[in-house]
Amino acid sequence: MQESPLLLGNYGFDTYLDGLVKKDPVLLERELKSAQGAIALDLDEQYLYLRYNVAVAQLALGNIDMGLQVYAETAKKEGYERCWRCGCGSGG
Repeated sequence: MQESPLLLGNYGFDTYLDGLVKKDPVLLERELKSAQGAIALDLDEQYLYLRYNVAVAQLALGNIDMGLQVYAETAKKEGYERCWRCGCGSGG
């Protein structure tokens, strides 16, 4: 199976939620790697929500400054309104 931003992003977010429930920083770190891999594959920056996944994982790990920085940088990107409105980042 070929990796895609959606596949890695969904896996990462599921891992993030599991890490929150279990209070497991290893799972949260795994989510960060997955989200960062998804972002690397999202060459057109079509899925801005992936960056928010990084932000919430950073916050959950206690990296408050980094989480807020990632969130602020994402909010400034073109297409932010699109992503915020529908929540999927696909422009729908």
